[in-house]
Amino acid sequence: MTQARRLLRLTLLAPAVVANLLANPDVAINLEAVLRRVMPLDWQAQRVVFAGGVDRTGFTCC
Repeated sequence: MTQARRLLRLTLLAPAVVANLLANPDVAINLEAVLRRVMPLDWQAQRVVFAGGVDRTGFTCC
């Protein structure tokens, strides 16, 4: 995958995930981990994947 394509994938991230990345540089989720991971396009599912659990609607991922 080209560098440009990897970076363009970041435009699909949910605003909450981006805010968490920017606000908490020490969290377990870092940019490299985000770029290496297969991400769902649905923002709610992204929050579940990057939080590593179940969201408040009960949706479980992976």
